[in-house]
Amino acid sequence: MRFEFKTPFASIVGATLLAAGAQADTIYLTNGDALEDVKVKTEGLDMVSYSDGGKTQEVKSDEVLRVKFSKKPPKIDTADSAVETEAYFPAINDLQEFLTENSKSPKKFPWANPYALYRVMEINLLIGEYDEAIAAADRVIAEAGDSRYATLAHLGKARALFDSGKADDAVGALGALKALASSGAVGNRWSLEADVHEALFDTSTKGDARAKVFKSLATKAGRDFPIVSNRARVAVGEAYLGAKNVEDAEKAFQEVLKDPQADDRTLAGVYSGLGDCLYARGESSNGDAQKDFYRKAVEAYMRVVVVYDKQFSYVPHSMLYAGLAFRGIGDEVSNERASEMLLRVRRRFPGTREAEEAKSLR
Repeated sequence: MRFEFKTPFASIVGATLLAAGAQADTIYLTNGDALEDVKVKTEGLDMVSYSDGGKTQEVKSDEVLRVKFSKKPPKIDTADSAVETEAYFPAINDLQEFLTENSKSPKKFPWANPYALYRVMEINLLIGEYDEAIAAADRVIAEAGDSRYATLAHLGKARALFDSGKADDAVGALGALKALASSGAVGNRWSLEADVHEALFDTSTKGDARAKVFKSLATKAGRDFPIVSNRARVAVGEAYLGAKNVEDAEKAFQEVLKDPQADDRTLAGVYSGLGDCLYARGESSNGDAQKDFYRKAVEAYMRVVVVYDKQFSYVPHSMLYAGLAFRGIGDEVSNERASEMLLRVRRRFPGTREAEEAKSLR
């Protein structure tokens, strides 16, 4: 689904200047740890190398959640700033210009080209430009197949194919990732990621049967791969919600929050799902208890809206139901906030089911 974004690109001009002075990079790991005050040298398919106090070190690529770079090439820096202000198409243009001007990564930024290629795919996937996302993923695999972004591109391509209604092709894209894992070129995390996504793409199972599949996958990933096991636990909760089993759904979401090692998409799913559980409890309650459940639901939904605002699989739903929960609280201030939230979902996500529902509610 394609969304319309109208933020003027001129508004991000002031954010394009690079910070003065050399600063250190940070590598965030899937187990919750972080390698701080380092300088990333390369992001390989199997290893990420970095300099720490002048000494070269390595960490397995499948243990890396994300990297925060202290300095970036100007056009990449401008593009990333543009994404924060929802100027998505100008961001893509800047990344494409950088790649046109640099056939290989600048010596000062040896990670830059694979990163830029991946960001083109990631942004297109974010805004529902699925054909462009698929093409960008293929380019990552072709031109940066020896980087850690290749595995992410396989997953991104599979998601784009599935979201565009090509479920069989999506499973095929996961097969390529499984083949990489089977060959030993990448770590075991990616085989498990492929298994979880394959189960996500199989919509034939519902309710308890679907929850059972993801429970098994969460157990299989275990403590060794918390980012995968938590992704599976969110799917457990969502399966229970689909079966109106609020109690077991809430248990699944709370299980993730006990050890929240996950990417933003997974955490957005946790808080959106938890909001749904609390909202359902509010609907079945009365008096002060009902309002208390609605207040807690608002807290969960607004975490998605504010903290995970780029996770568009969950943000429109969370905006809509935050508005409904505010309305359920019922005091004058909450009613005003309900109206504001329903208007926001209409303006930010026009054409979506949530926007249409918000329109009817207003």
